[in-house]
Amino acid sequence: MKIQPEFPLLDISVKDWNSEEVLGLIEYSGIMPGVSQKVFDDHHLNRVLVDGNGYVFKITGKELIAAWRKFVPFFVPIYRYVFEYQNKQISFDEVKEYMFNGLNSLDYKEGDDNTDLKDRLNQCHTIRDVIKQYSIRW
Repeated sequence: MKIQPEFPLLDISVKDWNSEEVLGLIEYSGIMPGVSQKVFDDHHLNRVLVDGNGYVFKITGKELIAAWRKFVPFFVPIYRYVFEYQNKQISFDEVKEYMFNGLNSLDYKEGDDNTDLKDRLNQCHTIRDVIKQYSIRW
């Protein structure tokens, strides 16, 4: 049986958190509008993501869906990520630690902090809770 990702997914490959990277932590569908091969290679290929069950996946490619769209000049081609199950599962505690480390590394303007985000993380009990909380508020 081939394990498929259960959406949404949390990107756990972001090492240097910043405001741009944080916005892309949640992957909702695995579908993306046409992007150049260079953009895909630089920003999507080899991302590591975890689903609500803790299963770890890597984006290993993209495949064209709705190929007919390429024949209509004003339609953008649509691609689907190709995910490869990494034969491992991570725990809720590992995800929580990843999130805390990332939140602690974010730079905030003077007077701002990420207390609200950390409080919400402390209220989570499963990886699904974490994904749900952070998909709503980023």
